[in-house]
Amino acid sequence: MAASQHTLGHYLEEVEITDRWRDSSNSVWWTIRGRALAALGREREVFELFRSLTRESVNTHGRPESH
Repeated sequence: MAASQHTLGHYLEEVEITDRWRDSSNSVWWTIRGRALAALGREREVFELFRSLTRESVNTHGRPESH
């Protein structure tokens, strides 16, 4: 559904789909939301999304072993 909204240029609708999505940890969610925000020219939000993604990926791994 989101891909067809993007193809049609309905970027706000695409963002609204991700607003209703229950699992934002899904990589598809990140892709759809980032693509829609970028298409809307919402650069600040895209960078915030990217920062939260990189922070999440770092936090999901254990601490490095100390030798």
